[in-house]
Formats: sequence, structure tokens, C-alpha cells
Amino acid sequence: LVILFLILFLIFGIIGFLRYQVPTSIKFDFYSGPCNIRIDPYNRSNLGIKEIKWLNNTLQVKAYVSINCAEKIEDGFYEIEGDKIILIYKSPTCRICAKCMCTHELIYKFFDLDKKDYQFELKRIE
Repeated sequence: LVILFLILFLIFGIIGFLRYQVPTSIKFDFYSGPCNIRIDPYNRSNLGIKEIKWLNNTLQVKAYVSINCAEKIEDGFYEIEGDKIILIYKSPTCRICAKCMCTHELIYKFFDLDKKDYQFELKRIE
């Protein structure tokens, strides 16, 4: 019985190890542009992820978001969940908001990332 337990433990341990991919060190860069008055912030078709481009082992994702004119984008982050990359931007809600919205360009760059088809999600945090 002990030997059977050890064999099962070893088999499941190997399967778990093979399914777990050790994350490689991914270098990351984030850029957020100033208010772009040429892109209508009220037209949803202008917003979201607009460009996904591979340059060798570098993945560049360009997105547009609409925020209140009194708000700013402080930083960008990401999370990888399997084949999905969640593109996160930090933009605290304004305390005293303006009566206008503004479109900002976000660029996420991933260096030394495994080249494969990823799904993307854009997420705001405050």
C-alpha cells in the first residue's frame, strides 16, 4: 500500500511538474500618451486593443482608453494567466471630475516573451 502511494505520488508529481511552466524573466515596458484630441473618446469603436505586433521576441500591444479629463494614467502592469495576458492600467477616479472625456494611447511592450497566440483583456484599476 505504501509503495502504491509512492508510485501515485511520483506520477502525479511528474505530471504536475510538466504542466507547470516556470515563468521566464519577461522584461516589460509601459507607455501612456497624453490626451489625444483627434480620437473621439465617446465612440467605443475607437477604444480598446487596436494593435498587436510581434517584432522578433518583442510583443507590442497598443490600446486606447477614455478617461475623464481630470484623471491621469499613473502606471501600467500585466498579469499572465495561461494564454491570456491581462493589460492593466492604473488610473484613480477623479474626486472633482471635469465635464469632458479624453482618449489616451497605451503601449505595452513585452521582451523575451514566448511567441504564441495570446488572448488579451484590458483592465482599469484605481
